Amino acid sequence: MPQQSVTAGPPTDALAQAGELLQTLTPRTLATLLIVVDDDPQTQGEIAETIGSARSTVSKYLLSLEELPLPLVMKGRQRYAGTDAGRTVIGLFDGMTERLGVDLATIDWQTDTEVEQVADCLTPLCDSRSLTPIFVLEALRGRSGIVDLLGTPRPVSVEVVVDAVDRRHRERGEHSTTEQIRTILRRFKDADAIKFDGDDCILSEKGQEHACLLHRIVELLEEQAGRQDEREAQPRSGQSDDSPRTTEAHPSTAPIAGIDTGRIANQLDPRQFTGGGPPDNSVSTDEQKTPTIIPAYWLVPDTAGEKERTQTQPTAVLPLTSMTPEELVDRSTHLLEEHGTDAALVPYWTLQMGNEHHPLEKAELSLDAVNPWTLLTGARHPTDERSEDDQS
Repeated sequence: MPQQSVTAGPPTDALAQAGELLQTLTPRTLATLLIVVDDDPQTQGEIAETIGSARSTVSKYLLSLEELPLPLVMKGRQRYAGTDAGRTVIGLFDGMTERLGVDLATIDWQTDTEVEQVADCLTPLCDSRSLTPIFVLEALRGRSGIVDLLGTPRPVSVEVVVDAVDRRHRERGEHSTTEQIRTILRRFKDADAIKFDGDDCILSEKGQEHACLLHRIVELLEEQAGRQDEREAQPRSGQSDDSPRTTEAHPSTAPIAGIDTGRIANQLDPRQFTGGGPPDNSVSTDEQKTPTIIPAYWLVPDTAGEKERTQTQPTAVLPLTSMTPEELVDRSTHLLEEHGTDAALVPYWTLQMGNEHHPLEKAELSLDAVNPWTLLTGARHPTDERSEDDQS
């Protein structure tokens, strides 16, 4: 059997939960979530009027969104509102559909031709009740050599996809046939998600978008599971906590209680940045103050050589997790006009608490693919000054 490199894939259970969530979000269910998240809390009647569906149908949509493994809506006394996860998911869908040429904000959900445009964007990811298409898409993503939307996907043998999908089904005590998987691959081709090259298949731009969305949903589910585990591990009320307290220290050396910085750093590889919405101002102040570690570019003066540069306190700019690509380029352009080449944008793992940012340590990664300074000035990234042996 052909051997092809594969990235570490997600657990099958998490992949199945992500598939359930994505398959729930048909065009009009997505419209329901969009209305609940973007507007003030809505009654079923108001939602039904907006999307042109019966109240009983909208009630089913809302129930399906509320009962997902990761609930996307929550019900108040009379109205529904979006959860934090619901807002995140809408942001991911909105970014994907916009890059594929459909602006969800302008869709008339009562016009069938416009709803069909959304359906075309979502096919084949969200038009099946079976998990097999989800397993097929993950098999292609893991073996195509792409990191989110960066890189050119490699061809993947159909035989390799069949084997990978069959192993997923066997983990769940299920069975799939080669012909079933080949049929799904042909559906992917008909939906412009892949193309065939002999007995190999290659992800198209649309296929990469779908693979990226699936990967992000899996990460969201795993983060939610991690937070649940942390809550269950915390001492119950009334129990003493004899663990030592850490006094305040410089941000670059202070430990962060309750946070596995290594795990978060691996999840927040800046090369996976593909845009997103602005920070969510609807969350409470306490939630905004929760410390998190994010990748960010810091502007470091470059007027006195490398030694002084490393000793100079940088100025926080360009937090990758809360800037759209347009904001990233616009901010970089202003910085270039202001500083010319007398400064460098250096990637740091950064402690974020609300609107405050503190540098922890330099991110020793090759980031030219997303470094706006490199794109604008043509200058080499500081990490590129290492020897070729170090980079390898």
